Amino acid sequence: MKHYRQTASRIIGEILNTLALEKTGKGIPLDSSGVISEIPPKPELGDIAFPMFP
Repeated sequence: MKHYRQTASRIIGEILNTLALEKTGKGIPLDSSGVISEIPPKPELGDIAFPMFP
């Protein structure tokens, strides 16, 4: 499962960089370590979660 979380974090980071470049004309310094993924506390919430607030 950790592999999937790392892959999803990398993809989300790439998408955020692409969107920032499209909207502002410059990228943002964000790598996959800046995108945190977790396992939700309840199975009915899914397999992976991206917390919105620290």
